Amino acid sequence: MSKKPFNWVGFCWVAGYFVGLLFFVGGSIGIKINPDGEAANFYGGYGDADILLILGILWLIVGLVLVPVFYKLSAAKSNAKSAFASSPNLSSKVKVISKLAQVTGGRYSTNLFVVAFEFPDGNRKNFPVDMANFSMIVENDIGTLTYKEQGTYLFFVSFQRQT
Repeated sequence: MSKKPFNWVGFCWVAGYFVGLLFFVGGSIGIKINPDGEAANFYGGYGDADILLILGILWLIVGLVLVPVFYKLSAAKSNAKSAFASSPNLSSKVKVISKLAQVTGGRYSTNLFVVAFEFPDGNRKNFPVDMANFSMIVENDIGTLTYKEQGTYLFFVSFQRQT
């Protein structure tokens, strides 16, 4: 079994968040310690330290929401990559049941192409495919599907139509 890769993207999100938080808190403490410094001017009734402290609290609130979300997304992507790399190719004779093309989003649309295959035991599985494979596969075709499966991950490798 291969070594599980470290999630560097997630680590960078968490580390970057805490570095930013340290800057805000450190700046507000530094201004409170030296109130006669050049940066200790007052703007609208709030001092620089108060503004930095408010920004630090806002940074903390935003980070408590966003960092776990981005960390989970990057961890899911990392897990999917390692599942693809570590799982063997499987093949089975299948029948193409249906094809579905979805376009999501407005200005920045995302295309999702899904093909449903029926296996000899009657089990049906949906595989996300790229546009080139999606256009070559025809409903009710019978052929050999090569795929990878590990846990909840399904990966389409190829489909060879039976002649």
